[in-house]
Amino acid sequence: MNWLQRLERRKTVRKLAGRILWKDMKAVFCSWRVIFLLLMVGGYLVFPYWAVIDTMNMGVFVYIGVIFLMMLGVQFEPYFFFLPVTQQEIRKYITVRMNLMIGGTVLSSAAVAVVMGLAGVSVYVERGAASTLSLLFLIEFCTAMFLYDNRGKEMRGENLHGKAKRRKIRFICYMIFMCVAWCYQIISVMFMKEENGKGLLMIGILCFAILPLMYADIIRWTEYKEYREKSKGNFLGTHERNRDLYGKKGAA
Repeated sequence: MNWLQRLERRKTVRKLAGRILWKDMKAVFCSWRVIFLLLMVGGYLVFPYWAVIDTMNMGVFVYIGVIFLMMLGVQFEPYFFFLPVTQQEIRKYITVRMNLMIGGTVLSSAAVAVVMGLAGVSVYVERGAASTLSLLFLIEFCTAMFLYDNRGKEMRGENLHGKAKRRKIRFICYMIFMCVAWCYQIISVMFMKEENGKGLLMIGILCFAILPLMYADIIRWTEYKEYREKSKGNFLGTHERNRDLYGKKGAA
C-alpha cells in the first residue's frame, strides 16, 4: 500500500468515525436518554458560566456525565466486525471519535459563552472554561478506561510477568493520576472565586495536557478480535464487553 492509498484509508476512517458518532448521537436525541444530554450540557457547559451562581454543586453531574458517555458508546461498533479493517485502523477510529467529541464540546462551550454574553448575562469565563475542561478530561478518561478494558490477552490474569506486568503497573499509576486530576477539576469548579480562578484553571490545563501522553501509551495495548453483540437487556444501550458470542472473529 503506497502513501496515497494510506492517505485515502485514513480519510475513510475519519469519515466513518464522524458518521457513526453522528448516528449514535441521533439515537440519543430521539429517545428518552436526551434527558441525560440536557442535564450534562446544563451542568458542565451552561450553569458554570453564570456569574450570579456563587458555588456549583457538581456532584450530581459527575454521575450524569459518566452515564451519558456510557450510553453514547465509547466502545465497540458493528463496523469493526464486518468491514476489512486492521487493528491500527480501529485504534485510529476510536481516537478520531474521541477527538470529535472533544472538539464538539469545546465549540459548544464557546457558543454558550458567546450567546450568554450577547444576551447581557454576566459571564464567569474562568469557571465555565474549567468546567468544560473537566468534561473534556472525562471524555478522554472514559475512552482510556475502555481501551484498557480491551487490552491484549497477554495482559490479562493475575500472575503477569515482564512487559505485561510493567504495563499493568503503569496503568495503575495512570488511573491514580486521572482520578486525582479529575477530582481536582471538579472541586476547583465548585469553589472557584475571582481571586483564584486563573490559577486553578492553569493547573487544570496542565493536567489535561498530560493525559494524551497516557492515552498514547494505553492505546497500543489494545486488541479487537473477538465478536461481541449489543446487549438487548441493557437499558443504556451499551455493548456487551465481556462475553464471546458464537465464536465469531472480527478485525484482522
